[in-house]
Amino acid sequence: RELTTARVGQRLAHTLVRLTRQCGQATEGGMLITQPLTRQELADLTGTTLYTVSRTLAKWESLGLIESRKRLLFVRSPRRLEEVAGAEDD
Repeated sequence: RELTTARVGQRLAHTLVRLTRQCGQATEGGMLITQPLTRQELADLTGTTLYTVSRTLAKWESLGLIESRKRLLFVRSPRRLEEVAGAEDD
């Protein structure tokens, strides 16, 4: 249902929230998703394209929401990410 009703940004945010809960490690200043994932794997998980995932993550990184560390993602603001996951508009 999520793939057909949620916008791409919401789906990606929801996936990252889920990953922070399943394999996130609390660090000073946020949560580190300890499961290494490529952007293509994130695209596959969210039912979108590599380009869209890359563009969305780059936007979020410029806003200070996340930080890419090689194949790991550091979520600087889990609360804001949860807000994006539940948002009606992206």
